[in-house]
Amino acid sequence: GKGDAGTSAGAGAPGEKGNPSSKPAIKSTRKVRMEYEKEQYSKNRFGEANLNINEYGQAQQGTLDMKKFEDNINKEEEERARQVASMESLKRKKMEEKRSRHQAQEKKRPKKIVRPIVLMSPGFGSILNKFNASEFFDKGKFVRWEEAQKLKPHTSSTKVILRKHLRDKRSFGARSTEVDVKRPIDPERPESGMKSQKEIVYGVEYKVMDQEPKNVNDWDRVCAVIVTGKAWQFKNYRYVKEGNVAELFSRLCGFYFHFSSDPIPKEVEQWNVKCIAIDKNNRHRDVAALREFWTKLDQFWAKKQHPFTM
Repeated sequence: GKGDAGTSAGAGAPGEKGNPSSKPAIKSTRKVRMEYEKEQYSKNRFGEANLNINEYGQAQQGTLDMKKFEDNINKEEEERARQVASMESLKRKKMEEKRSRHQAQEKKRPKKIVRPIVLMSPGFGSILNKFNASEFFDKGKFVRWEEAQKLKPHTSSTKVILRKHLRDKRSFGARSTEVDVKRPIDPERPESGMKSQKEIVYGVEYKVMDQEPKNVNDWDRVCAVIVTGKAWQFKNYRYVKEGNVAELFSRLCGFYFHFSSDPIPKEVEQWNVKCIAIDKNNRHRDVAALREFWTKLDQFWAKKQHPFTM
């Protein structure tokens, strides 16, 4: 019994060893490979070393070629450096494309148009006030405010006018409007009469108001101040300290409208304001007065390189 058992045990061991279906232990991890390469690299100092191992972590025939080994490492590092450089280049390209798209969108986006403000006095000390301002600034025609008040007694304190002088469709904030224009039916025969036709004109909108701006941002939009000749007008004005208007007219363009036959008050002569004369009877000179107003206003702001001159 014991012999049989021993025989069986002894027969079983050789059978297992010679079993063709049995496989060697698989060592395919990166750690095993790296340990083997380190071991062979150390042995290379004293003789040949084999750095070729199969997928099972077993050594194959061959010797270590140090030059080839270093070249492979250098190639891998160079390839890795090229990949990093390529990724960085691609990243920069995407950022530049994004920036270009953003800039293109900003150009297409309409800019916010802020109307410049022409500030007048709420009183009747000036020959130009809320009753006749629109007629003068829009049409270049002066009408006495007493007459204009009878026609429109309930006139708003704020008006929007379209400036056409020295402005066209290329100007910043340009607007178009349709107007009636009278022209001769036959230019060669004045007696043929006049005909009315509609034309498109371009201009820039301004706001004319006789109430002081309520906030700082609105004061920054004020481009002109029409004075009455009385200092009380500036009581609540910005830039006026203790009645001193010097800073006011150094920052804003002041105008004094008066009849050409009337003298200019001495107090107004001491202020840094532009005086514009209006003829009492000759209405054909009104357009010249309006052009003088816009020209002097542009000259004032051009010195300050302000967008009001655009």
